[in-house]
Amino acid sequence: DPQAALDAPRWRVEDDGSVALEPGLSDLADDLRARGHEVSIADVQHGFGVGQIILRHEEALIGGSDGRGDGYAAGI
Repeated sequence: DPQAALDAPRWRVEDDGSVALEPGLSDLADDLRARGHEVSIADVQHGFGVGQIILRHEEALIGGSDGRGDGYAAGI
């Protein structure tokens, strides 16, 4: 569902090729390091983007809003 997608932990590849993980993915750090990746765990979630989603499902609109920032999903 849209809210679950926005709430899921995120990761990103930095300019130097290292992988940054949100704290919710920290349990993957050792496995990624074992595969040769340089990994860091972010202190905050704000650097991973913020979003809102509206999904049209049949005749209904289902919205989700990211708790990492301000905003809301609204359909017209």
